[in-house]
Order: sequence, then structure tokens, then C-alpha cells
Amino acid sequence: MTVYIYALIDPRDNSSRYVGMTRDPNKRLYQHRSKSHNEEIKVWASELDDLGLSPTMRILEEVDDGDDWRISETYWVRQALKEGWPILNKKTGGDNSPLHFMTDPPDRRIFRSLYVTQPTAYLLVDVEYMKYHWHSDMLPTALMALDRQDQKGIYTVQHREEYFEHFAIWWQKAPRDQNGYPRIPWRRKRDTEFYQMYLSMKKETGDLLDELAARFVGSRRRGYDATLYAAFHLVSTDKCNSKDNQ
Repeated sequence: MTVYIYALIDPRDNSSRYVGMTRDPNKRLYQHRSKSHNEEIKVWASELDDLGLSPTMRILEEVDDGDDWRISETYWVRQALKEGWPILNKKTGGDNSPLHFMTDPPDRRIFRSLYVTQPTAYLLVDVEYMKYHWHSDMLPTALMALDRQDQKGIYTVQHREEYFEHFAIWWQKAPRDQNGYPRIPWRRKRDTEFYQMYLSMKKETGDLLDELAARFVGSRRRGYDATLYAAFHLVSTDKCNSKDNQ
């Protein structure tokens, strides 16, 4: 089912006051008008009602079934802040983080709730293991590598040596079971293929993650799961190639 990213519009000046997602625009607009969960929206809607007016809805983006609607919602919240829309949102969008995570200083540590498939979860188990045992955070390094590949279209030996040589002896140190798989500590969402995981990162790393996930690959945004998998797979694959070529 298609997911719609929308903005609530103030009919007095056509300003966008809220960014959200829904699978049923008409029903969601009625809910905002009658029983919004956001107190600020309730007050705003009441002010309009006193004037004989009501909020309207503008569709910002349609997300096909199976695509990552969370990054689309987050992207439009970021756009709203960037363009100075007077939005009443309290959250960043799809990962339901506090809105100030988008405006905190770059080096402030934040937490992000993300949804990933099993292959990505396996890679993240190793990344978190390295962070805990070796005090080295591979996330920003891997994201920068993916960003460079996006920009350059290539990934060279020089880039590999610049970023990953000191990670080679650490990769895949998390304990494995008899079948060679690590234990995934995060909860799997009911009736889905996704695990909900929480990552600690600097705000600037979260900004880069959102930027990479929002980029279009073909006709679709890349999404969080594909971004994390591509970034860490790029690191581990290049590390393996480097060892093979020695």
C-alpha cells in the first residue's frame, strides 16, 4: 500500500505547519482536525475553527509499497527546518527521535532507532562489537566511504588504505554460533523482516546517514537498511580484497 508524506497547510497564509505520513490521507486529515495527538496542532486547529477555517493537506511525496517511507518522512522534516517552515512537529519523522536531534551541535551524541533486515543486522553486530571492545566507531568511517563512492563513482586502493587498513584485523570478531552467525541482540518486529535497533552516534554522523539514505538510486530513495548494508559491506569487501591482494 502506498505511503503518503504530507504537510498540513494553514489556509490563512498557505504555510506548512506539520509534516507526517499516512496510508489514508482523507482519514488522517480528519484525525488532525478532530483529535490530533499533538497538543500544538490541537490549539492551531482550534484557532482555525474559531475563524470558520480548517487545515488542508498537501502531498509531498508518494512512497511505493516496500520502499523505506521512514527516510522520506525524515527528509521532508529536514527540508521543513532548512526552509524555515513553522512546523509543529516534535519528532524527526520515521525513527521517532526528538526533533532537537536535527538541530543539536555536530559533536553531540544522539540515539537513532532504525529498522534493518537480517543481513544488515549481522554486519551491525560486528560493528557494535568493535565499538565496545576496541573503542573504534566504524559507522562514520563506513558512511564517509559510501559517500565518496557516490560522489566519485569509484573506490580506489588509495581510499582503502586511507580509511580501512587499521580495521582489517578487527572485522568479524563478534562471537559466532556453530553455523558461523552472530547472535542478533535486537528485537524483530512482529510479522516483518525487520529488526528494530538503536545506535549511538554523533549528530553529524546522523546527518550523513540521513543524507545517504535519502539519495535516489534509480527511481527510489536508498533507505536506511540499504545504506547501512552498502556502507559496511563496502568496508568489509574492500578489507577482504586488500588481504587477498597482499
